[in-house]
Parts: sequence; structure tokens; C-alpha cells
Amino acid sequence: MLTRADQTTSTGIDLDAFYRWASEPFPSRYAGQLEPEFQSALKECHADLHLTDCSFYHTMDLPGGEHVDGEWDLRGCEDIYLGHYNFHGKRVLELGPASGHLTYFMEKSGASVVSFDLPFNASPVLVPVPGLDLEKAAASGKEGIRRLRNSWWYAHSRYESRAQVLYGDIEKIPSDVGRFDVSVFAAILVHLPTPFVALKQAAEITDDAIIVVEPRAPLLDQNVPLLYYNPPGPMPARAVYWWAITRTAIQNALIDLGFPAITITSHIQTRRDHPTAPPMEIPWFTIVARRSGQPGVTIGSSEEPPQNAIPAPHVAAAESETVEALALQEFSEPLPPPHLRALVSGTEDAEVFTQLGKRGFAAIHDVLVANRVKIADLGSILDFGCGVGRVTRYWRKWPSLQVHGTDINHLLIDWCKENLPLAKFSTNTLAPTLDFRDQSFGLIYALSVFTHLPVEAQVPWWRELLRVLKPGGYLYITVHGLKCLSVLDQEGQTAFLNGDLVVRGSEAEGTNTCAAFHPLSYVRDDFARPFGLSLLKFVPGGAAGNPPQDSYLFGKPLTP
Repeated sequence: MLTRADQTTSTGIDLDAFYRWASEPFPSRYAGQLEPEFQSALKECHADLHLTDCSFYHTMDLPGGEHVDGEWDLRGCEDIYLGHYNFHGKRVLELGPASGHLTYFMEKSGASVVSFDLPFNASPVLVPVPGLDLEKAAASGKEGIRRLRNSWWYAHSRYESRAQVLYGDIEKIPSDVGRFDVSVFAAILVHLPTPFVALKQAAEITDDAIIVVEPRAPLLDQNVPLLYYNPPGPMPARAVYWWAITRTAIQNALIDLGFPAITITSHIQTRRDHPTAPPMEIPWFTIVARRSGQPGVTIGSSEEPPQNAIPAPHVAAAESETVEALALQEFSEPLPPPHLRALVSGTEDAEVFTQLGKRGFAAIHDVLVANRVKIADLGSILDFGCGVGRVTRYWRKWPSLQVHGTDINHLLIDWCKENLPLAKFSTNTLAPTLDFRDQSFGLIYALSVFTHLPVEAQVPWWRELLRVLKPGGYLYITVHGLKCLSVLDQEGQTAFLNGDLVVRGSEAEGTNTCAAFHPLSYVRDDFARPFGLSLLKFVPGGAAGNPPQDSYLFGKPLTP
């Protein structure tokens, strides 16, 4: 059975002629697709599909025990992903269904779903990226869309679904589709040259709510209404990303379109480049905007890990203990005096000092375990910029580890030497040299250290840390990122968004007066790539012990 609309079906409908749109503007004659005879023709055209005819965007567990792998795995996270909206009894317009995992979730939740996607023989509208062979990319895009459409119909058959589908121009939705309770845009707006025209089209036929789900762009401050044109990325995939869009930009548009009651949640979803690749956790946001309800914006958080996340089978059982249990254990070591606590925490408050230390340790512990690192096997650890050991003290659970701490302030180091016998402490100077042999440490972490270095000291210190890091070792840092951008003036913010390292107060190197702000692109292009490092984890605002800094975990290759 052919899997394209190039034949007249048994219903007498010539699908090829109906969708022959390329030589004309998108026509109003796209009407009529929801008629039973037309849906039957579409179903007949996609009968008897095989998995080899399909490309799945979503990982899915189909009826009968059949499993298919896709790039994104939303299993168990659908409710979070869709903003906890109650779909029971609702008529849903789903814009861009991909393989249909959400289609069938909403249908199982009691909704009547109409999916809307690109017409037959259509390619995604591509960004004219310099150097891209548009003709070749368009042909590849058409084939990709065909295989993706097949996956929707393959799942439709397995689920014995009653969901309907129509194809056409998202900016000119056919006039006879009727009205909907809710419209869903799941990871679609970033792929459209004019995303707000598509929102307007849906708003005109939606009575209750519009749901928008998009990835959180690390380049952008989500509190500012911004669209970033064609964000950096690998080719040729970059050609289908017109924008990175902040939640505030979408939120403002939805309010203007008559949906003033806004709820925004954040969540993490899992992506794999291929079925055997390790999972990557990607931050997303979901906006549920309603016509009725109290006007205003409510920002919640659903930072829940995917329920089907793959466990790390060779992590020791002891390392699966909750970090809270590790951090709450009693220590015999005293807390530093108030004036030293204030130097590292900005306050003399003992509880603040203790909590920041616990959270900083927890963030490091969790990211290591998530990356299947057996902490006891690290051998040696360096706390670079250790202060008075507010994080260092928590490594005592692993007595086999050799723990070292170094800092520029001899007062802090002197206190550590006298009160924290679990580690060896030493001072360093402003010059990028450490008194350790090459390849000494399995883990080095630097919490809010590169945030206080001038431009000319950044890479030399980075190179020095890599000198003393073992092949196969890990380097964890926290730096000022987008969530800290508001403290910069307009010039500084512009430079940061352009990918430049921004430093204020360079003359006070090594002190809190010197403040450096690191865009993701700088960390990637100046810290990771030139030294062959793997960026294992990037968490915007993820430095729990140094909020709201970004956190990064890098892996050093075993061989140069």
C-alpha cells in the first residue's frame, strides 16, 4: 500500500489533487476534511503501514506490547507537560501532533481530538541559513514529514483511535472546523516564521484555553519578552528553528488575544539522540492561558524528573540515599565564626551558611550520580575556592577519598586547617598555578570562582584546573548566567546575549567586587571545545548552593 496521497481512494476522493497546493496559495478549499468520507479516505491511504515506513518523534508503548523509540520520551510526564489541564469532555485542536503520543493521551483522558499538521508533499518552512542547500534540505524535510505523518497513522491504527486529522496552513485554518474548548501548541511556535499569527488563528476559534509548551532557551532571560532569531545549533537541524522565544513573550501575546488568566509551570523532559544514547534532561515551560478566571500570571514549578528515567545500574546502593539524609548527619566539626561565615555567605547567619553548604553539596552529588559516577571511585577531590569548607565538610561520608581544598584567602584556609581534619588545605595566589602534580584529581569543583576572575584570567585558570584533573575526571563549576543578568546595565546585557563574557570590576580580581557573567556559548566555545571536554550537564539556575547561578558538569577525555 502506498503511503502518500497519490491515488484516488475507494471513497472517490483524489487526495493528490486535494493537497496539490504548491502552485497556489493555501486555498479555502481545504475545507471539508472533517467530513466522515474524507477521514475514511485518509485512513485508507495510510492503511497497512510498517514500522520501516515511519519515523517516531516520541517514544511510545503501543497496545499489544509493541514499543517504539523516539527522540523525546514523555511517558509518565504527559500531565505535567500539558500543564495539568483537565481534558475530559473537551474538544481539542492539537497543532503539530508529530507521532501522536499526546493525541492519544488526550483522547484517553476523555477528549475529542482534532490534529492539524502540514499538508501532503509539504516541507517545513526553512530558515535561509547561509551555506544551506535549501533545495536539498526541503526534499529531506518532505521525506521526514511523510515518515512522521505515517507514524501518527501507525499509532492511530494500533490505538483504534477516533481522533481526526486535517492538513493545511497553520496561519489559515479552514473555516469549517468549528470551535474548540482548547488549542494545544506543543513545541511548534519555534518552528514557525510568524508564530503569533498562528496563535491568533487558534485564539479566534478557542473558547476556554490555549496551551503552549516550548523549551526554555538558555540564551534568553525568560522574564523579558524576547524572540531570538535562528538560535545557534547544529546543521541542518538549525534550519527548522526560526526562533527561541521566552515565556513572557508568549504570555503577553496570549493576554492580548483575550486569554488573561495565565499559569506557567517549568519541567524537565528527557531526550535521546538515538535509542542507545544516554538521556539528556532538557528544561521546558508550559503556559496554560484561559479566557475566564482571575486575570494575572501565576508562576509555579513542576521540576519533576521523568517518571521513566533510566536508573544507573552500577551506582552503589549507598549512593542512592537521599542527599537530605547525607547532609543532615551530625558533624563534630564546628561552624566557622560569624565574621568568616559572612565572608563566604554574605551573612553571619549560621542557618544560611549551613543550608547553602548542604545545597551546594547536594547539587554536586546529584549530578554525579545522575551521570553514573561512583563517588567512592573518584579517588581524590579538589574544592577550588573552598572558603571555610561549607561544602568540603560533606565529603566525610567517603573516607577513602583524598579531599583537598584551596583558596586565595589565608584566613579562611587557616581556619579550615585547624577545624576540618577530613581534608588537606592550602592557599593559592592570583597567578594561575596550583601546587599539585599533573592529573591529581578525579573531581574538581569551583563554586562561584570563575565569577570573580577578569577576562584575561579565565582561560589560564581553566587550563590549570585541567592540568591537575585526571583523564576521565570531572569538573563542576557554577557561574553567573541569565538569571543574574538583571544586575547588568543595558550594554552589559546586550553583550551577554551576543555571547560575550561580561566582567565588571576587573581591577578587584578574586574578590566579590569583580563579577563575571558567562553565557552558555562562551562556556561551550572557550572552556569546553578547545580542550576536548564533554559538557555532560548544564542546568540554568541550577547552582543550589550559589543561587541563582548556572551549573555545569564537564568530563575530561581519557585520551588527549
